[in-house]
Amino acid sequence: MSENIRVPLNINNQNASASGNTKVIKPPPITFKYTDIMQVRKLLIDISEIKMNSTNIRITEYGIKVQLSDEQQYDILINTCKQNQKILFFTHTKKQERKVKFCLFGLWRMSTEELDNELKALGVCTREIEELPIFERKYNDQCIYKLTFYNEDRMNITKLRQIRYIFSCSVRWQYFKGKTFGTTRCTNCQEWGHGEKNCFSLTKCSRCAQGHKSTECPHIQEDDNKIPANLVKCANCGGSHTAGYPGCKAKYNYEIIQKRMRMNAKMSPKNQNNHAPKDESQKQRKYVDAPPPSHNVWNNRKSNPNTPNTNTNNNHSSLLSKEECVNAFNELLEKLSECRTKIQQIQTIGSIVIKYIYAGRP
Repeated sequence: MSENIRVPLNINNQNASASGNTKVIKPPPITFKYTDIMQVRKLLIDISEIKMNSTNIRITEYGIKVQLSDEQQYDILINTCKQNQKILFFTHTKKQERKVKFCLFGLWRMSTEELDNELKALGVCTREIEELPIFERKYNDQCIYKLTFYNEDRMNITKLRQIRYIFSCSVRWQYFKGKTFGTTRCTNCQEWGHGEKNCFSLTKCSRCAQGHKSTECPHIQEDDNKIPANLVKCANCGGSHTAGYPGCKAKYNYEIIQKRMRMNAKMSPKNQNNHAPKDESQKQRKYVDAPPPSHNVWNNRKSNPNTPNTNTNNNHSSLLSKEECVNAFNELLEKLSECRTKIQQIQTIGSIVIKYIYAGRP
């Protein structure tokens, strides 16, 4: 075990022992392809573990979307659909199983098993450890490791940076920044909005739109690894381009729909009970003015003879006349011209204010 360890053990489970009031995370929706709603309902009814009263079924442009209430029902339905190859569907990765990745710098090349054992001794249990390629090494054994966790592991960069030494070597942590491809496209069915890992729909080629994998396209030419231009066809819109073309109208339509859904989610009221009937007692509630105080302490104020009386019937009695304003302005300019510092200027302005406002008029 390494020296200079500055991290508490079981760092993964620091927040795992939370109170029983944990938020229930809904499973991702399941979208059934090339079917109708009656067949989907029959499939759900035949599974006794699924509660239909808490299941939401929606007809969308991309298929019949089913939203279940809990993860157990989701797993049962997924396993049932996988056993029947005639059922075509796709889903998404569970929120708690989505991956978060970090980079570890400062170590030499070693087996991932050796590094994994050392990290476990420090209280860090990873899901996967990979060695990243380095194009220009500073030394022969330089190595950068990519550590993968799930969201449910509740790992973040702050916790990892508590580990400053591994194998007595000073290490550095940062988030892994992979390539960003924008909207996700499935490399199995070529549709936008999900990945190949969770797709169990018909396989289509991204080049010719036929029913085979893109890597096994029979039209690929050996010299340039492309297919003839007259055979290029989009599996989504049928245009004369590949399925991954950024200007595909199917991609554009999908992004427009997603943007509209996000806008609707923002505009929808957070409180779902806004339209519930109000309490009758709130409808009959009336507000009255508070009674005036029996004794007003402001009436006992002592009048200052040097202070001009502003409580008069003349609203303009507390204002300087035009002649007084001109005199004050001329006097201010004359005295400011004699000043040599900023402090003298400020003192001069203050004296003019006191003379014309607080000490009575000349």
